[in-house]
Amino acid sequence: MQESSSQKISISIDEDILGLIDAERGDVPRSKYIENAIRKSGSFFEALWISSDEFETITTKERWLSPHTSQPVGKPLHKHGGYLVLSGNYMHFYNKNKELVLSIERGSIKDISVTYDDVFRRFRDSRGLIPPMRITLDKDKIYLFTKPLGKKGLFRNNIYKGENTVIELWYKSNPDNSFY
Repeated sequence: MQESSSQKISISIDEDILGLIDAERGDVPRSKYIENAIRKSGSFFEALWISSDEFETITTKERWLSPHTSQPVGKPLHKHGGYLVLSGNYMHFYNKNKELVLSIERGSIKDISVTYDDVFRRFRDSRGLIPPMRITLDKDKIYLFTKPLGKKGLFRNNIYKGENTVIELWYKSNPDNSFY
């Protein structure tokens, strides 16, 4: 017995993911957008980030308090919190209200690496356990921490440890092909 290629199924989608889908899809029907997203292997993450330019506005007290006193295990130093969507040829950054705040085209990225540097320093700007993903652009750098979207509850991915492999594969992949 062969299955039809237009078989209808029901799925449950996390409320945060659904909100991002609605923010991203424009006029495309939700079901069609989900199908296209699955085909193109777009990825959704919770994210914390800060740009290199924003380090000038951070006090010494903020540098220490952010990574050393936040719970459950200390969020790294950041100015923005929200979501990251890898979609086709773009990284889209959304705030917690799922409003688009930044888009970065893959071609404008000069380098992606997981490292501390002279701007985001180990032990000064973090607890020193997990380095940021540094996205180098022409005139700025974005320091990024991510975790999988949708897993909630105590001990379920509460640490922004980075989904670095997925992001690096997206960066290195051909935009016309799936990166999974």
